[in-house]
Amino acid sequence: MRGEGPLIGDPALPELHDYAGGAPCYPHHRAPVGPPWQFLFTIGDAGEADDDPYFLNFGYGYGYGFLSPDHLEGRFAWTCD
Repeated sequence: MRGEGPLIGDPALPELHDYAGGAPCYPHHRAPVGPPWQFLFTIGDAGEADDDPYFLNFGYGYGYGFLSPDHLEGRFAWTCD
């Protein structure tokens, strides 16, 4: 992530909702947290279905976790469609 974040193309694979590590995929093609923070995880809305294990409401969006370079602080950001 540099500046306001890199331009990220749409993934060629089916949309991922919850995952840790790897390459981030932001719906608006911009990182919600700038450098030097490192991407940690993405988690989507949950709780509307009877079998959902928890309830989270991001306005039909996603939550993102980031870790500081020294691994002593975290940040959380969310986006909605």
